[in-house]
Amino acid sequence: TEFRFNHRRDNLYHQILKLLRLNPL
Repeated sequence: TEFRFNHRRDNLYHQILKLLRLNPL
């Protein structure tokens, strides 16, 4: 379960990076 949670967290991190890339501050 921990691995699964970690994976999900990684995905979220990726999405955030994508958003930041699209909308740089």
